[in-house]
Amino acid sequence: LPICNSIQNLVKEAIHDSPIEYQGMLWKSVVTSGGLSKLSGFTKRLQTELEKIAPNGVKPNVILPKCREASGQFTTWVGGSIVASSENFLSSCISVDEWRENGS
Repeated sequence: LPICNSIQNLVKEAIHDSPIEYQGMLWKSVVTSGGLSKLSGFTKRLQTELEKIAPNGVKPNVILPKCREASGQFTTWVGGSIVASSENFLSSCISVDEWRENGS
């Protein structure tokens, strides 16, 4: 990655690197968190920038967290809990043996 990459490009790359069956859902549920997301106009600007680079036919949706826990220090844990609750989660995991055999 370039040293100076935009947030919208990082979001696009992260979605692109996700399993294909999740990509549409991810474009429609970009949740902001952390210090930058509290800046005035940040969510609206990110929405505008993502609309410029989203695949044809996809309308990104940038949203603020709905609960206090997700907007604070527990954001990562809430997100991890959501991902781990997915029916496809276990099939996306690798074992220690697979890691040792194939590496990162």
